[in-house]
Amino acid sequence: QSRFYENLIARSRAFCRPLLKLMKECFPDQTGDLTEESLYQGINRSKPSLIRTEADELTYSLHVMIRYELEKAMITGDLKVQDLPGEWNRLYRETLGVEVPDDRRAGEVPYMPTIILTGGGSAGHVTPNLALVPELRRRGYDIHYIGSYDGIEKRLAEEAGLPYTGIATGKLRRYFSLKNLTDPGRVLKGTGEARRALKKLDPAAVFSKGGFVGAPVVWAAHRLGIPCVIHEADLTPGLANKMCFGSADRILCNFPETLQYLPKEKSTVSGCPVRAELFNGNRQAGLDFLGFSGRKPLLMVVGGSLGAAAVNEAVWAALPELLKTFDVVHLVGRGKGDESVKAEGYAQYEYINEELPDLFAAADIVVSRAGANAIFELVALKKPNLLIPLGTSA
Repeated sequence: QSRFYENLIARSRAFCRPLLKLMKECFPDQTGDLTEESLYQGINRSKPSLIRTEADELTYSLHVMIRYELEKAMITGDLKVQDLPGEWNRLYRETLGVEVPDDRRAGEVPYMPTIILTGGGSAGHVTPNLALVPELRRRGYDIHYIGSYDGIEKRLAEEAGLPYTGIATGKLRRYFSLKNLTDPGRVLKGTGEARRALKKLDPAAVFSKGGFVGAPVVWAAHRLGIPCVIHEADLTPGLANKMCFGSADRILCNFPETLQYLPKEKSTVSGCPVRAELFNGNRQAGLDFLGFSGRKPLLMVVGGSLGAAAVNEAVWAALPELLKTFDVVHLVGRGKGDESVKAEGYAQYEYINEELPDLFAAADIVVSRAGANAIFELVALKKPNLLIPLGTSA
């Protein structure tokens, strides 16, 4: 980098003036007494103190400026990942008038632009994010997840092999609760923590699946000038997403009817991301996992990642009658299981992740709460289903 910097200044003395201005803006403590002439003479004399400090930091700043232009082009779709090395070299030649330094040769991309994923509180705010990961990686992006300290998103992101940063979160409630007095402080703290994380990670964009976990990240990103995309899964927007509309550059939704509740100039119907691995399930593997013979049709009951006590109680009450016709696999939700409920042909789990594609493949009919993710997954898998409407509070 130092040799590159030397060659750059030697080729164009006029470049010292804007370069010095940039250096003083970026590194005021190190460049307080530096003048245009001393900069030029110092570099040409290869003064080690200059070369190893301001020069190295400046070339990094120049790389960041070029990187920003490339990332912006990739986000807008104007640049494909396979064209990135050549475009990197072209920008160096055209904007700086020099060849790419030795460690920036064509075909060697010096970075992977980072996308921040956020959202949590329930699996419904996480699994669509994870569905995006394989395609984002294929396009050359590095992925980092920001969520709460110990929410379900932390476990799911880490299981997916994603680097994770935890922040303080506070739920935004429309009803009276004593926590409404303390949670605003947690939200402010989380916004500050998200801001520090974003400055360190320097992402190309933030994608939020919504929920109270994602709001501080979106607000912090907006203040830092980082492009933000949020996704509204439900027919009517949730409170957390509503509070992020002003900070979002783009708002995606599942249903055309939702557009009437969103800012028209930046809203698009996208549908819901569905995990590709759900299409790769194996029926026999699912039956073997459950220990079922497959002689009866398999009824799969899904209460959501957090569970639904009313659904669970109804299944348990009807279980003797159901087992006359079906084998039953019952996903009860975290902490909602009842070990006393046991019967041949019945299996209950609090939560299933890796084996879920096989269970879907084995299921002949699915009874599920009518969450947006569940609806899109069942439609995509073409599974016969019985949906239980969510309450208006949901």
